[in-house]
Amino acid sequence: MDAFLNIDRAAYRFPWIERFLASKALELVKDGRILHRNLRREFLTEVELMRKVRESGIADLSQIQAAYMEGDGTISVIKRGS
Repeated sequence: MDAFLNIDRAAYRFPWIERFLASKALELVKDGRILHRNLRREFLTEVELMRKVRESGIADLSQIQAAYMEGDGTISVIKRGS
């Protein structure tokens, strides 16, 4: 656990370390359509994705402009018109 704390401290002090270590967000849904290749890349099922979408208060994919798997493993959902 101490190793992660040291990495976090270094990344805070030296932003280039964070840019080097941080993963980019991966788009999972675009304009209401699931990007299945990206789901497979993250070992995420459609059922798991839909659970996260519902947790965001969205019932239907057509309401989504985009959804991303963030570098920390969370899923961010952007509604249409937001």
